[in-house]
Amino acid sequence: MSSPRKKIAVLGLGMMGNTHMASWLKREDAEIVVVSDPNPKRLTGEVRAEGNVDLFADGGFDLAFVKTYTDFRDAIRDPKVEAVDICLPTLFHVEAAKLCASEGKPFLLEKPIARNVDGVREILEASQSTGVLGMPALCLRFWPEWSWLKDAIDAGTYGKVLSARFERIGACPGGRFYHNGELCGGALLDLHIHDTDFILHCFGKPDGVTSYGYPRMSGEIDHVVTHYHYGDIPLVVAEGGWQPKNNLPFRMTYLVNFENATAEYDLNAEDTLKLYREGEDPEIIPVGDENGYDLQITEFMDSLENGTEPPTATLASSLVSATIVDAERESIARECRVDL
Repeated sequence: MSSPRKKIAVLGLGMMGNTHMASWLKREDAEIVVVSDPNPKRLTGEVRAEGNVDLFADGGFDLAFVKTYTDFRDAIRDPKVEAVDICLPTLFHVEAAKLCASEGKPFLLEKPIARNVDGVREILEASQSTGVLGMPALCLRFWPEWSWLKDAIDAGTYGKVLSARFERIGACPGGRFYHNGELCGGALLDLHIHDTDFILHCFGKPDGVTSYGYPRMSGEIDHVVTHYHYGDIPLVVAEGGWQPKNNLPFRMTYLVNFENATAEYDLNAEDTLKLYREGEDPEIIPVGDENGYDLQITEFMDSLENGTEPPTATLASSLVSATIVDAERESIARECRVDL
C-alpha cells in the first residue's frame, strides 16, 4: 500500500511561490491543500507575480480546490497542513518558521533565510529545540550544472582549483519590497547570497572577504564584487547586482580554472556547461533536464520520510552564509578586508 500524500501549505504566491508550486504539482507523494497570500487577487488567480525565472508560466493549478488564507499564520495553523513551504517576503521568515516549529510542522524556507544573522539563528534554534525539520531552499546547491562543479571540486577530477569566478546580474524585481533595502536587504542579500552560499558549499568558510559595492535601487548594497580569501586557493571572486528594469538578460555564469581544465557555465549559452582542456576541443557536459527547485523539494521530502538532516542544505550552513554576507557588507562600509 502506498503512503498517503503529505499535505502541504504554500505561503506566498510571488514568483518563488509559483515556482515552488510547479515543483509540488509534479509529485505523487504530496498535495497542496492550503495556499496563503495577503493579496486576495492572487488567491483568485486574477493577478500573478512576475520575475526573471518562471517555471509556472502555463498555470495548471486551480486555487478554487484548496483552502486559501490572506494571513499566513492561519495557513500554518490549519489542522490539515502537515508541512509548510515558506515563500513569503524575508521580513516574515522568522515569525513563520518559528510558528511552524511550535506547531510541529516541518518547513522549507526560501532564501534569504532571514534579514540578518540573528534572525537565522532564531530559526535554527527553534528548529533544533522542537526537533522540527527546517530546510533552507537553496536551489543553486541542487542545480545540475552547479552540483556537477561541486562534485568535480570534491573529487579533484581536474586537479586543484586555481581560481573561481561567479556572476549573477539581473533586473531588480521592482515593487515596494525590493526598493526598500530595510526590508529586502538589497541585491547583496537577496541575489548575491546564492553565490556566497555556493562558495561556502564548495570551499568552506573563507578566512576573510574584501568587497566593493554600492547602493542603487533599494538603498542597501545593490551591486557587489567580493574576493573570498582562502589559504589554498589563489582567487575566488563573485559579482552580483540588480540593474534597473531594462532589456539586459539575466546573467548567471561561472568560470573555474582547475590545474588540468577550465569549466565554464553560462545560463544563456546554447550549451550551458563546457569543459576546456589543453590541446583538445571543448567538451559539452550533459547534465540532464532536472532543475534545482524540483531537486531541493525531493531532498526535503526524503528527509521527512527518513527522519534525517538534509545532506545538501541545512539551516546551520545558512547561518554561516549569513555571517559571510554580513562581513561583505562591513568590508564595503569600512573599505578593507574583514576576517571571519
